[in-house]
Amino acid sequence: MTTAAVQPTVVGLGEIAVSTKGEDTLVSLGLGSCVCVTAFDPKSGVAGMAHIVLPDSGGSEQRQTPKFADVALPTLFEQMEKAGASKAGLVIKLAGGAQMMPVKAPNTSVMNIGDRNIESVKELLQKAGRRVKAEDLGGTQGRTVRLTVGTGKVTVARAGMDQTDL
Repeated sequence: MTTAAVQPTVVGLGEIAVSTKGEDTLVSLGLGSCVCVTAFDPKSGVAGMAHIVLPDSGGSEQRQTPKFADVALPTLFEQMEKAGASKAGLVIKLAGGAQMMPVKAPNTSVMNIGDRNIESVKELLQKAGRRVKAEDLGGTQGRTVRLTVGTGKVTVARAGMDQTDL
């Protein structure tokens, strides 16, 4: 009797996934300017991932979706706590935020979504009193991020490079 391999849970643009199943893998594919936030509670075994597309919802009711950092982070942590994670015990890691295309505009900071996403995520985490244990941010290469739920191991594969552990 053979057992089928468990398919990874793909966390797409503006999505959040939380799991307590040790055999699960959460993955965000092809991150460009997006930022992937992973969180893992080693005591409870709860793991979560958010695939953040833009830095700020602007407080708009119509924009209360986890594609925005200011909506995604509180939602991720709330879902993880409901699944049994400890607020204080989370190991948080970040990846992504690349500048995928050259910007030749007078106001390049507006167009540099990767840097704006990184800044927003870090600021929101700091305000929430949450520490980042590791990060692989910025640059000009896309990334794929995998979080193994059973161990909390986070790996990052950059386009054209070997996979590394965060």
